[in-house]
Amino acid sequence: MSNKDEFPIGGPQKFAEDLYWRYSEFENLNVEEVKKCCYIALNMAMADSDTAMRMFYGEARQIIKNRGL
Repeated sequence: MSNKDEFPIGGPQKFAEDLYWRYSEFENLNVEEVKKCCYIALNMAMADSDTAMRMFYGEARQIIKNRGL
């Protein structure tokens, strides 16, 4: 199986957006708290991933970090 088959469809941008909006549904979280939740989820995913997926999650993390700047 190629790395292309392992990555979620839509690439890091779509993955980051989906993750961000999943946590933003909690009405009591502000933007920084939503980002922190995303970082925690991405860090956990990165810990259990191969190098290619860590890079993918790293790109998603950067997209979330830049959100709103």
